[in-house]
Amino acid sequence: MGIGGDPEKKKALEIALRMLRVRDRFESEIRARCADEGCSESEIDAAIESLRSRRFVDDRRVAKNLAFKLTQSKAWPPARIEVELRHRGASEEAIDDALRSLPDESATIARFARMQKATGSALARKLYSAGFSEDAVFRYLESAGG
Repeated sequence: MGIGGDPEKKKALEIALRMLRVRDRFESEIRARCADEGCSESEIDAAIESLRSRRFVDDRRVAKNLAFKLTQSKAWPPARIEVELRHRGASEEAIDDALRSLPDESATIARFARMQKATGSALARKLYSAGFSEDAVFRYLESAGG
């Protein structure tokens, strides 16, 4: 089903394209905004189908890119990334793919630890509260001599 020349059907596509100019979006984000702007479900479905066919909307790609960004720039652990992806409306499949694509947690935990101004038990508390797994924290502290 294409968008065609119907101005009503183009409204959802125009809204979606405006959103995508700023950054990649999850399908659920686009659907919600279009619904808020008064688009019908059939208009939204047509717009999403058109965007998917051109690969403008791809939840798996968006989830992987966001997960990688959060790991690299903020040193977020997988558990915290999972919460963020769910909050933004990623599908279960996209979340699973994104978490599987992340680098080993040990590199992320080391990056996070370097960003902190704490050592010993204070660092351990920060690592736990950030969402790193108990195993990862223990392995890091053992390898760092703490």
